[in-house]
Amino acid sequence: MKCSFILQSCKTQLGLNLRKLVSCTALLAVIALVVAYVASPLLAAHQLRQAMRSGDTKTIERMVAWKSLRASVRRTVARNAKLLPVANWVGRSVRPTFWQRIRSVFGHSMLDRFVENYITPKGLPKLYQAKTRWHERFRRPKQPGVVQAGIVPDQALRVWRRIKRAEFKSPFRFILEIQDRHVATRIITSTFRLSHISWSGFDWKLTEISIRHFNPAKANLAKLNGF
Repeated sequence: MKCSFILQSCKTQLGLNLRKLVSCTALLAVIALVVAYVASPLLAAHQLRQAMRSGDTKTIERMVAWKSLRASVRRTVARNAKLLPVANWVGRSVRPTFWQRIRSVFGHSMLDRFVENYITPKGLPKLYQAKTRWHERFRRPKQPGVVQAGIVPDQALRVWRRIKRAEFKSPFRFILEIQDRHVATRIITSTFRLSHISWSGFDWKLTEISIRHFNPAKANLAKLNGF
């Protein structure tokens, strides 16, 4: 009788331990899934940036919603007078096609040429390089000692410090605001949409981009006033 009681107690304790183990495992799996989900749009933004730097057109094509991105680029450049010189300078560096020459007669702008040639899988890496050349030519020279290829912890820290806002507007929409590395008063806002979920992870696509400038003096005054 005593042996059977001990055996029954062991079985009960083993069952409780197994249930605790299953519960802990499930909890850890949920936490890991949440962490992966929260980090996934930031990783997607980094992956897209690296693809632009390396010229990985397949990754760029997969991670961008082209129609909405082109529309947003056209809007933000047209509304921002400080960006028009860059777009026009880059647009002039592109040799127009026969169809573009025809449309230029009817008012086809340099901005349209810029969007058509650079907001494409092959054009975004060229735009990244053209933007760098623009700032090297017309603005301050590149700082010495900065590693351009790959990413090291010091570079990652500088990128992290330039992030002004990272926010989920909904479970399927993520907003990332980052300070331009060339112009400190320029904020680049990127909108990502969750397009697919699979066992391999969360797939995000860049859908919109907008650029705005801010006045540091006004921003500091607003902070002092509590706004």
